[in-house]
Amino acid sequence: MESRGFLFLLYKYKFLKQKFKWNKTNLEIKMRENNLSEIYAIFNPREPLKGEKLKYYVERGSKIERVVWEIKSSKEPLKIIFPAIRGNGNTTELNKLAESIKREDEIFVVMFTAKDKLDMVSVNYVDLLLSVGIEIHNAVSTCVEPDPELEKALGNWSEKVVESIKGETEGLEVGIGFNALLKLLGKMKTEATTREIVRKVVEPRLSDLIELVNGVVAYAEEKLGKKILVVIDDLDKMAPKQAEELFYGYSTVLTGLDCNLIYTMPRALMFSDKYQWIIRFYDNDIKIPNNIIVRKGWKSKRRELEDNARDCGEKDEGTWFATPDIHKRGSFRACDRDVRRSYSRFYQDNKGIGGGSL
Repeated sequence: MESRGFLFLLYKYKFLKQKFKWNKTNLEIKMRENNLSEIYAIFNPREPLKGEKLKYYVERGSKIERVVWEIKSSKEPLKIIFPAIRGNGNTTELNKLAESIKREDEIFVVMFTAKDKLDMVSVNYVDLLLSVGIEIHNAVSTCVEPDPELEKALGNWSEKVVESIKGETEGLEVGIGFNALLKLLGKMKTEATTREIVRKVVEPRLSDLIELVNGVVAYAEEKLGKKILVVIDDLDKMAPKQAEELFYGYSTVLTGLDCNLIYTMPRALMFSDKYQWIIRFYDNDIKIPNNIIVRKGWKSKRRELEDNARDCGEKDEGTWFATPDIHKRGSFRACDRDVRRSYSRFYQDNKGIGGGSL
């Protein structure tokens, strides 16, 4: 569940000034229904900003431009961790980072969501690195003619793995070649028995896979003339104890790929006594601030939004978030819900569809 950057500022300037009409004498807002619907749709707490909707993104001090510059400037691939809070706009930030990099056309971005590939309840380092290796191979293969020798070596590795797995699983049909592993990943996500067998077979061969994937990375970077950045999102949705085991126990292996890497992780890990050990394996960490829900001496943001929907002229045109008198902070998901409630209530009150508070 993700939310917007500082969309309140955008909605105030862009929507209220350019699209909404109000009478300056009585400050009564004359909103067209389609504009209310547009705001309601944009402030979706379950949908991150991506693609065209990134035009609503506003910088929130998350060091994105700095990270892009560091990746471009470093002669060695960087390993970066992103301690994230669920519902705080993390995927939006990563989407913006990927867009910024793609726009400059100097880095090839491979971005995927862990929860789409893996069982988040029982992720371990074998699952993660296997999925990262497959994603890198498939992404670069769409842009670069594969190296025959590397493809042969990957095929041989995959064949040995698949044959060993078939020896322990009756009736398993996943095909042949490196693409067979993609089907295996799908089964690993939903079948606990298959997952355990694959881990048992792949683990002693994992260093060989990393070496082969590094060969693919080196070949692709030379052909593309670009560095490769792999972004693994949604690992912050792991349980903190599980994430601690993954990053504390296996960061040496997780950072073994010869490309730029960004791993998300639960922000709670920062409060672990093992965090200082974990960050030794990484070049940087990205932290993004929480959203301001209550400001010192002000009403709750929800009530403020409800008032603002009725009377946008009551307060001056200041920047609502970048102020020094911060009292409390909270997730963007909560703010999204408050915006939706506020405009839903405004619609209700002005359309005469019933009374009552939200």
